[in-house]
Amino acid sequence: MALQQIVRSLVFPIPDGTLPDPLVYLLKDFRLMVNICIRTAIDGNTTSRGTLTKLVYKDLSKQFDINKKYIGCAVEIACGIMKNYRKCLRKGLSTNKPFVKRLMLKSTNQNYKGAVPSSRSTSHVILDGASPKVSSELPQNHPIHVTSP
Repeated sequence: MALQQIVRSLVFPIPDGTLPDPLVYLLKDFRLMVNICIRTAIDGNTTSRGTLTKLVYKDLSKQFDINKKYIGCAVEIACGIMKNYRKCLRKGLSTNKPFVKRLMLKSTNQNYKGAVPSSRSTSHVILDGASPKVSSELPQNHPIHVTSP
């Protein structure tokens, strides 16, 4: 019997124009990292997370000024997307090459600290290890507060 992984997620809508530019850049960089991982997986015909990590880690760490923990998160998301893509191909469904359209960020439990005191209050999420450019320009009272390590 395989071990199951418990995943907790926090999804919250943010109105357009409310995020500071540095945080938007962080989200765009993460989306771009996932798309690079997907293209590398398709070109290299790789199916495992370890192999894909070995292929993209050096290039992504040189190309992006971002915490290295996010590279592993981007690889995980790309592997999940590739799994669904390969399943569609096996079933003979017509499909295009996958890519991520929406801005997103997946973070591990080492990258954030969160507190939701009550259901009516605003959730404050602190992302540790974000780019230093992001942390210096965010207001302290913003719903998403990013700090560098």
